[in-house]
Amino acid sequence: MDITAPFVLELGGTLVLEWDGMGWDGERITLSRRNLRTGLQESRYWRGNLQQLQLLCDRCSIEIFINQGEGVMTCSYFPSGQPHAIFKGNAELCLQHWLLSSPMLE
Repeated sequence: MDITAPFVLELGGTLVLEWDGMGWDGERITLSRRNLRTGLQESRYWRGNLQQLQLLCDRCSIEIFINQGEGVMTCSYFPSGQPHAIFKGNAELCLQHWLLSSPMLE
């Protein structure tokens, strides 16, 4: 994802990734979700000049690589219902989808 303006990305109805562009305290990426045990909102932050994001996610986790590894975020999440993504903003997106087979145990 090449970044040109602020955006919000919601994943699975449970996880939100947001970039504020040039907010009052500088550029900031926020990754938010509710804690499954307490129900309280949890957030992770990264500040800096955002140029590129790479998101790797499956049915229960997400890895976010900021500016080719300058910063990294990770968390577990459990989508409610069928996994989906809702994007609001202006950025160039490149999506790739890989179907993975179940692991073989011997």
